[in-house]
Amino acid sequence: MKLSHFSLFLVLIFILLLVVNCDLKSKGSTGIEENLTSKREVKKLGRFGREYTSKMVATGNNLDIKLNNLLDKFGLLDKEREAIAYIRRTITDSKIGNASYYKTYTDFEFYNLLESLGATRIKEIITFYFEVVNIQKSFERVIKNVKDATSRGKLQNELNERKNQYQLHLKGLFDSDNFDDIYNEIIGDNYFSELIKFKDEITKVEGGLDVYTWLSDDEQIVIDKIRGIVTDPLIGKYKGYRTYTDIEFNNLLNELGDNKVFAMILVYLEEQSNQDAAWLEALEAIDSVDDADFREQLRVKIDDERDNYKLHFKELFNEFLSELVYQKFMKNICYYDKFVLIKKTAQHIIAFKKLYKKLSSVQKRGLDYIRIVVTNFNIGVLHKTYNAIEFESLLGSLGATRVERIIDFHLNVLKAKKDAQSAISSLPESMTRHNLQRLFDAHSNGYELHLKELFHINFPYQVYYSVARSSYVDLYFEIINYVGKIQ
Repeated sequence: MKLSHFSLFLVLIFILLLVVNCDLKSKGSTGIEENLTSKREVKKLGRFGREYTSKMVATGNNLDIKLNNLLDKFGLLDKEREAIAYIRRTITDSKIGNASYYKTYTDFEFYNLLESLGATRIKEIITFYFEVVNIQKSFERVIKNVKDATSRGKLQNELNERKNQYQLHLKGLFDSDNFDDIYNEIIGDNYFSELIKFKDEITKVEGGLDVYTWLSDDEQIVIDKIRGIVTDPLIGKYKGYRTYTDIEFNNLLNELGDNKVFAMILVYLEEQSNQDAAWLEALEAIDSVDDADFREQLRVKIDDERDNYKLHFKELFNEFLSELVYQKFMKNICYYDKFVLIKKTAQHIIAFKKLYKKLSSVQKRGLDYIRIVVTNFNIGVLHKTYNAIEFESLLGSLGATRVERIIDFHLNVLKAKKDAQSAISSLPESMTRHNLQRLFDAHSNGYELHLKELFHINFPYQVYYSVARSSYVDLYFEIINYVGKIQ
């Protein structure tokens, strides 16, 4: 009997456990299941990762995921993320800077550091980091080319020591609880100047090295592109531009020195970035032009400008003194404005098409007449002759109001001309009528040339103001008034 009571007791306990378990499952579906992955990770990481992962279990967040999301928000590239990873390893490693009592960050503190500094300041810090990394790489490359084995080994050992010192130095820069102080410490750091001193040591050992050998891989790519242009005899041949040999080009770099070569690389990269952006914007604008013939002409124009860039570039090096090359390069490298101009041309053509549709038939006839005159190279051969794209772009840039005023000028000339002819015709045959007719004919015959002169100026608003200030119609009014007085 006692056994049966005991068995019943066990059954009741088992049922109770089932109920509790079911209740836990229903309640835990919102939170417990989310932490199952993290709990499994605790088992995988073992004792070294338990403290870190237990915090993730408690918060329900994976720190690495949060960190990646933050770096995504900052818009960091893979290479920049590698820099962040290096900095993270350095300042979270308790063995580095232990003797100097430098602060060792936890992973959570590192995340908070990045979040507090923000994208702009983090990118500046990464830039400073890469300056050090790039010059270290250039040291590696140069040391490998040192001929004396003993000197080469000594320099390599010293470089390795400096790399180790940099980790300690880097951790020292982050030795603060104030994020602004950390940022200012990094931005004001002079470690780069210490590396320059080491560069001088290498140079003394080797007895002088080419500037090119000191450049980073990315910098050498830029210089190689420039070399490819200035050493190509076909580029600028008909212009008589100087073509360098490889030796002459290397000598030019050495005469310019590190600082000027670096400066040239920076402005080159900036120009390329601006040029690529302007080129894409121009293509987009061209695609919006309805006129298929105009679209094709503009595409040919943009391709021509792309090809002409090499010619422009070679002209920058068409000097025999390195200082003159440098000055010309820094002042005149800008070329992307050519593509900006093409984009504006396309936009102005689109604007012209819209305003032309809104003109009356009389206004359209007047404007078409002006177009015929200024695009006719037989009229006023010494004055600018427009092509169709130039004409529509010019008027499109002026806007509807100014275009209508230009048309009004022409229509007023036609009306005054007609009224003057009527006035002359109303006179009886006489020497006065004959002289007035000769004056009228000479003036009228010069109208097309006058129009060509008004449009000869290259700037749209100057064309408009030239038309607005024109006194061409005045002679017709004088004839009309004179006839009125003598009748």
